[in-house]
Amino acid sequence: MRFSPTILFFLSSFLSEHSVLVEARSSKSSKSSKKSSKSNSITTPATTVPTIVPTIVPTIVPTKPLSQAEKYFGVLSDEDAASYIRIEGNRGFAYGTPFIFGSPAILDRYVNRGVYSLEEVEKICTIKCEQNPLCTSFEIEIGPGPEGLDQHICQFYNPSLGTVFISDALKVVVGADSTFFYKKGTLPPLPLEKFTCGVAPGADATLATVGCIATLDTEFFDADNCLDFLTADALTYIAPAVECIYKDALMNMEDPSIAISTCLGCASATLTTGDYVGFVDDCVLNAFVCKKNDDSLPGASLFGAPNGVCEDACSSTCMEEVRTAALCVVGAPPKPFFTSEGVAVGWEGGCVSNGIPGLDPFTCPSADFVAPTPEDYAAFLVENSE
Repeated sequence: MRFSPTILFFLSSFLSEHSVLVEARSSKSSKSSKKSSKSNSITTPATTVPTIVPTIVPTIVPTKPLSQAEKYFGVLSDEDAASYIRIEGNRGFAYGTPFIFGSPAILDRYVNRGVYSLEEVEKICTIKCEQNPLCTSFEIEIGPGPEGLDQHICQFYNPSLGTVFISDALKVVVGADSTFFYKKGTLPPLPLEKFTCGVAPGADATLATVGCIATLDTEFFDADNCLDFLTADALTYIAPAVECIYKDALMNMEDPSIAISTCLGCASATLTTGDYVGFVDDCVLNAFVCKKNDDSLPGASLFGAPNGVCEDACSSTCMEEVRTAALCVVGAPPKPFFTSEGVAVGWEGGCVSNGIPGLDPFTCPSADFVAPTPEDYAAFLVENSE
């Protein structure tokens, strides 16, 4: 069949246009199919493994409530409490070097009059010692207080400022007792008995000692009664005073026995009686014995105008020897002092003027005496602690 040119032209145009539409639809269908395929596909999201962070539970340390004492004085750490050594089995009393020698070993004092228990007082005193940069030791004295309650007296010490002694000889005094604490790394107190003057204290014992010394090597000497009085220290520190008075009386054509009893009778009496003596336990006796008429310290003295109690009873030639004898007596091993009713109210002896670097035992410091330094006392403590 033959087609005319006109029909062929129209047929060619139709086929060409139809082909374009088919391609267009095919392209659109392909895009649509891709789109449909894309929209119908299920995308599985990537699985993320969570990081597990362990929960830290803080350790809860139970805190004990503060005691009444800690509320007012501070909290005592276990470390501080453990840094003190407690002296067990030696429950005596501590002594500091008498203040007349310029050695204030006692730093401070705290008194509890029945408010706190002994356990609380131990905490309080430890805290107060920790708060004082000079404190290295303390003592708690326990005795009767108000309304039947215990009274606790805490004294704080620094042995580098003055020798600190401890003695167990005073347990029976007014029913009191005590315990001593000192820091690790420091030296403990020295035993008082090592430094006391080995004589019997008190006026009666002193006169008996003087009588035995005065009659030694004579027909009047009583060996049986004098055995306990003629100790080595009595011959060293008291006998020179007796000898000095004896010789001075002979030189002045006086009766030696009267001179001895007058002078040493006055001295021995003043060491235990009289308002000018003050409290024996404060060791003011040492100052009373050593004060001289050129001292600026007020109050009476053993010798020294105008307040020398025994100024007229003793020769001025023998005053230093009498002072040494008196210091030996007040520095004797302590013993309870009883009233006429038999009540223990204090003690005799115990005020030791021995163990002072640069000063001979039981002698008064001279006008140019220089108080020992902490280094002097430290060396002395080391030497005598062995």
